[in-house]
Amino acid sequence: MDSLSFYLIIGFVSLLAITFVILISYRNSKSKSRLLLEFANKEKQLEELRLNAENQLLVSVERYSALKEDAGKKQDEINRLREDNLMLYGRLENMKAVNDNLQEKLDAQKSELESLQKKFTVEFENIASKILKQNTEDFAVANQKNLGDVLTPLKEKIHLFEKKVDETYEKGLKDQTDLKAELKKLYELNHRMST
Repeated sequence: MDSLSFYLIIGFVSLLAITFVILISYRNSKSKSRLLLEFANKEKQLEELRLNAENQLLVSVERYSALKEDAGKKQDEINRLREDNLMLYGRLENMKAVNDNLQEKLDAQKSELESLQKKFTVEFENIASKILKQNTEDFAVANQKNLGDVLTPLKEKIHLFEKKVDETYEKGLKDQTDLKAELKKLYELNHRMST
C-alpha cells in the first residue's frame, strides 16, 4: 500500500467520522429543538392556566364582595324589621293597657249610673212621700200644681243626667270599639311581620 491509499483510507475514515458526528449532532439538535418547542408550549399553557386562575380569583373576590354586601343589607333590613316589630309590640301593649283602663272606667261609670239611678229613685220616693204626708186634702189641687213645678225641673234634670250618662256610655263604647279595631289591625300587622 502506498501512502496515497493510506491517506485515502484515513480521509475516508475521517469523512465517515465527521459524517457520523454531524449526523449525531443533527439528531441531537433536532431533539433539542423538539424539546424546546414542547417546553415553550408547556410554558405557554402554564401561563394561560395562571391567567385563567387569576381571572377566576378576581371573579370570585368580586362575587364574595357582592355577596358580603348583600348579606350586610339583608342583616340591616332584618334588624330594622325587628326594631319595627318591637315598637309595634310596645304600641300593642300600650293599646291593651288603654283598653283595659277604658273598660274599667266604663264599668265604674255603669256602676255609678246604676247607683245614682237608685239614689234618685229613693230620694224621689222620699220627697214624694214627705210631700204627700205634709199636704192635706184641702191643698191637694194647689199642691198638685206645686208638685208638678217641683218635679218637672227634677225630671228634666234627671232626663238630662240620664242623657249625659247614656252619651258617655255610648262614647266609651264607641272608643272601646275603635280601640278594639285598632288593636286588631296592630295584631294582624304584627302577625304579618312575624311571618
